[in-house]
Amino acid sequence: MKYPADAIERETIPAGNHPAILIGIVELGIQSGGKFADRAETLFTWEFPDQRYSYRAKGITVQATRQHSQRYTANMSARANMRKMIEGWHGVFPNNQAAADFDISQLLDRPCLVQIANKASADGAKVYVDVVSVGPLPKSMEDKPPVRTRDLMFYEIEKPDADLFAALPQWVRGLILNRVKTQAPKAQTAVAQTVAAGAVDFDDDVPF
Repeated sequence: MKYPADAIERETIPAGNHPAILIGIVELGIQSGGKFADRAETLFTWEFPDQRYSYRAKGITVQATRQHSQRYTANMSARANMRKMIEGWHGVFPNNQAAADFDISQLLDRPCLVQIANKASADGAKVYVDVVSVGPLPKSMEDKPPVRTRDLMFYEIEKPDADLFAALPQWVRGLILNRVKTQAPKAQTAVAQTVAAGAVDFDDDVPF
């Protein structure tokens, strides 16, 4: 039995500071840099519980919280954007060794305050969401932190797990499977054909 799918209309997360929870850290492996050098990337995903939207599926109105994913070059050097984002939230590292030793998985499921900017596409047809900075919750919010409603996502390229991989959104699996200079780990091959057979959906409030 098949049902017609109603179109989903999503508003952009408005610019400003929003309480959020980091719900996803996913290693994407080496991604193509196009005219620039290829680089290893990590995908961070935040849930914004106070930003909600409605859509209809199979004739039923569904309520959901918004989320936003942003890709960072997997680098903790002093000038790296990923390090700057983490230091704004976790605190400044005393030296490069401390930054290199930091386990980013400890940030998963932690509440924070995310500063969002809205950027128009070159043709003005679409508005993208961009994470400007991430910081700790202000004291006024510590007594009522945001509550997570979505599942956590954590995936390491060097420790492939078929179940964890299958639970990732299809567009994220597509990025991992299509990474450059590597072959898909054996643990991923069970779902690789399924992903490759269908179109990858990149419409998830992601700025790329």
